[in-house]
Amino acid sequence: MHDNGDQRLHVAADTVTITPPTPYPLAGYGARTAFTEIHDELEANAVLLSDGSSAIVMLSADLLYIGDELRQAVAAGLHPSLRNATILFAATHTHFAPMTQTGMPEVGIASAGYVQYVAPLIAGLVNSLAERLEPAGLRYGEITADHSTNRRLVRWRLWSRGITKECGMGPNPAGPRDENVRLLRLTRADGRDRAVVWNYTCHPTGFPNHDCVTAEYPGVVRESLRQACSARDLPVLCLQGYCGDVRPPFVAPVKGFVSLARRICVGPGLSHGTTEQWANWAKSLAAKVCAAHSSATTLPFNGRLASASAVVPMKELATGADPGTGLGITSISLGDELRLVALDAEPVAAYREIVEGVFPGERLMTVGYTNRVFGYLPVDSMLPQGGYEVAGFRTPFRFSGTFRPGIDETVRGALLRIKQSG
Repeated sequence: MHDNGDQRLHVAADTVTITPPTPYPLAGYGARTAFTEIHDELEANAVLLSDGSSAIVMLSADLLYIGDELRQAVAAGLHPSLRNATILFAATHTHFAPMTQTGMPEVGIASAGYVQYVAPLIAGLVNSLAERLEPAGLRYGEITADHSTNRRLVRWRLWSRGITKECGMGPNPAGPRDENVRLLRLTRADGRDRAVVWNYTCHPTGFPNHDCVTAEYPGVVRESLRQACSARDLPVLCLQGYCGDVRPPFVAPVKGFVSLARRICVGPGLSHGTTEQWANWAKSLAAKVCAAHSSATTLPFNGRLASASAVVPMKELATGADPGTGLGITSISLGDELRLVALDAEPVAAYREIVEGVFPGERLMTVGYTNRVFGYLPVDSMLPQGGYEVAGFRTPFRFSGTFRPGIDETVRGALLRIKQSG
């Protein structure tokens, strides 16, 4: 990669299709078999940013998780000039792609053949950017979407064993959500987009056909942005937010006496929606993202890219956890105007507020599902409530730990160290 010779922001971006060429089992739910249909293409989209002395690569791939195997294979395939770049490698978290992270067979059986197929495609995508840097400007837009629901519902429930108050999965619109769409446009000198990076917080789990390959709603948004920009191959990066307890707002319908009795006894349930419901919801969200794009205004750039990272040992978060694991945290700053804070986990939505408290007044994109995901990251207030994000996920994710009180402060402390380092 050549030194661009000045302190302006320089950018290169591109996209590559990573749709599996042969059927593989899909990830995201238990007992998935090989897919039977491709609804739409999976993609990896990449942006390389340089300020003349520092380089940052942002990668977004239509996968459930990234995992160590894929991350390391991509890193090994990078050109030496990119080995020192900071790399933010994020999954869109679609539940309709092959698994690439090992160690969680109940969530999805990792497909070594797919990793071997996709790793050189992504490495080649990034390598192709190194000689194509050009001056770029920044534009930023933000809009409220109101397209999700919190899925942790604490209520009294009537079971055959008696009445208990507990946390289960159900629509809880009053629970924590992050409804802001945040969008960054990287523009050419003539104002056209070189790439678009957008950030929203909602599980991509609403698609009704579980046997299909699909990028889910990130794919619908991507195509809508391309149509709005009249640019068929525009690189569009979806950076998934802290959506561990947030999902599409589809409520299971009442069908007959049994489902009515269940709703009365244990509360409303969640649904994937019908094909029409999902399509209308995804198109409506895409319209919101396009509105953020069209209303984006210029961001100044002070000539400096910065990054910092930390790892919180898992033993500081949970007793009995694998001592070789940890929570990775990465901060990337585009000058003084925009910071990305990424957590290698399925963080719940309340972590947005914690990050905002550490970086008050800053414009933030908060990103989950980067690198290897150990499982869910709850906040302290959830621990006495239990629920899937606290304990229920442990078996399918092969997570041996039990979360200890003080999670919020432990993560906040790591964020403060990152802040002080840069």
